[in-house]
Amino acid sequence: MKIGITGGIGSGKSYVCSIIEKLGYPIFYSDKEAKWLMENNLKLKHEITELVGNGAYVEHSLNKNVIRNFIFNSEKNRKKLNDLVHPVVFKHFEIWSKQLKNNELIFNESALLFETGSSKRFDKIILITAPTELKIERLTQRDKLSEQEVLKRIDSQLSDKEKISLADFVIENNEKDLLVPKIVTVLNQLKNGI
Repeated sequence: MKIGITGGIGSGKSYVCSIIEKLGYPIFYSDKEAKWLMENNLKLKHEITELVGNGAYVEHSLNKNVIRNFIFNSEKNRKKLNDLVHPVVFKHFEIWSKQLKNNELIFNESALLFETGSSKRFDKIILITAPTELKIERLTQRDKLSEQEVLKRIDSQLSDKEKISLADFVIENNEKDLLVPKIVTVLNQLKNGI
């Protein structure tokens, strides 16, 4: 079974994925793979430079500020960039998953599964949620962003409420309840075909 794991920015999906990985399950990190491909796939680099402009890269590395401004200031820009990057990332996931065909469950972590329509490619979807105040706290600390910048990023994605109706499983990462038992419950349900 191919399982998608998604969640809004600051939900803690990478942390949940690290726990699942420690429990022995393979995880493909789409967001990390996308960053790597954007810097190392020559065809993709060329297409991104044509779309964003010459400022997209600084000495062969992504100019994160220019890319951020490009995608967070325009829904149209975000869609165009996603349309370039996501098919290449998914192709890499398919190659990776073929090498793991003997595994009962394989996971794909991606922030934008619903936004890009990629969710249809998975057998089940796990959504990681967190209260907005906690997302703001995490992102202001982790990324050194202002509250206004964090809210702009949160608003650029589907809301948790919208995603909950689309997901098969929801794990709330609220830092109040123990997280591991919630994850183990979902893993057991997946193994039992629920």
